[in-house]
Amino acid sequence: MVGPLQTGDRLYIIDGQQRLQALWAFSEGAFRLLDPREHIGLFPQALADASCSWAGRDIHRLDADNKRQFFNTKLSVVQIETEDHTEVRDLFIRLQGGKPLTPQEQRDAWPGKFGAFVCRIGGKAGIEKYPGHDFFLKLMRSPSNAKNPKARQLAAQMIMLFDRNASDGEFCDIRRRSVDAYYIKNLRFNTESSLAREFSSVLDTVVRLLGDGKRPSLVGHQAIHAVLLARVLANGSYVKDSWQPKFAAAFDHFNQRMTESRAKERNENDVDEYMRNYGYKTRAGSDVANNIRDRQMFFNLKMLEHMQPTPKDPNRLFGSIERETIYHRDGKRCRAPNCGKEVLWRDAEIHHVEPHGHGGKTIISNGALVHRECHPKGADDVKQFAENFRQSGPTVGLD
Repeated sequence: MVGPLQTGDRLYIIDGQQRLQALWAFSEGAFRLLDPREHIGLFPQALADASCSWAGRDIHRLDADNKRQFFNTKLSVVQIETEDHTEVRDLFIRLQGGKPLTPQEQRDAWPGKFGAFVCRIGGKAGIEKYPGHDFFLKLMRSPSNAKNPKARQLAAQMIMLFDRNASDGEFCDIRRRSVDAYYIKNLRFNTESSLAREFSSVLDTVVRLLGDGKRPSLVGHQAIHAVLLARVLANGSYVKDSWQPKFAAAFDHFNQRMTESRAKERNENDVDEYMRNYGYKTRAGSDVANNIRDRQMFFNLKMLEHMQPTPKDPNRLFGSIERETIYHRDGKRCRAPNCGKEVLWRDAEIHHVEPHGHGGKTIISNGALVHRECHPKGADDVKQFAENFRQSGPTVGLD
């Protein structure tokens, strides 16, 4: 049988038929096998020089051992089913035509629940249980009737970054190998886990804040940074009413400044802080962890300036955005004069350079990264810390 076969309400596709037909024809005596000695160059020399008991023979001239081995060898037959018959047919036609599947289409076929969660978020046309989240349908204008592997790939990349950033404040590469590795690592992904629920909830929040139809479709980097920022803002450190009503305006302001910055670079060859810290990092290497981190920190900083969200404890504690910004600004190293060692996210504390009790403000420029055990104690330690900080300045700075 060749190609798609419709039987009742089921669609069957038979592949590998040429090999199966050749085996059947040989069993019926239709041809004899090649003799390596008669086809020098077609076979390895070692095979041509060897004595082959089957060389040049048809089924009737095979010796008893070869004939028994031929008929007793079992062939494994694999049946692959999908809920969407059209998808099966289209994939078969593509493969027969020599057109390769995209990396994401290959991942969609892998086992494990993470792939199913990605399909549910990114959407897959014609499959009811994979409708796609409104984030992709409304904010990114992903057509609901499209196969849409790019939306699913972006969904997977966003979940990876969301997971890593929520776990330890870090970022990760989202290139093909990294995405593949994450799929494999999460074959037992729990679609009801706190990560899955929080990710879906943050998408809901961003859709509510940006889904009024008053801006162009989001592109990949805009989607990534809006979601990662919304995660930090929504984690409970800030008064909700102090940032949610301002989020859309701040987002639009940032993107307008980026548009102006790109035009200035193109027309006047003038590069400003938006191009240096964000624009250039959306070009080559846009999917590398360091560039994603630098863009996120700059995006957070500018959004923070525009929104000025109120921390729930505005007088004493640094909010989540300030903590993350200072953490990366200081190169993840302790600013205590006698330390300078790397700080793990779980051990990170932010010290007021100018003490809060002396009028020091809870703002990024007055914060410094320290280990818990290195947090200055006593007036002399606090004074020495402040003097050292002012002399050295930020170790990693944003313009």
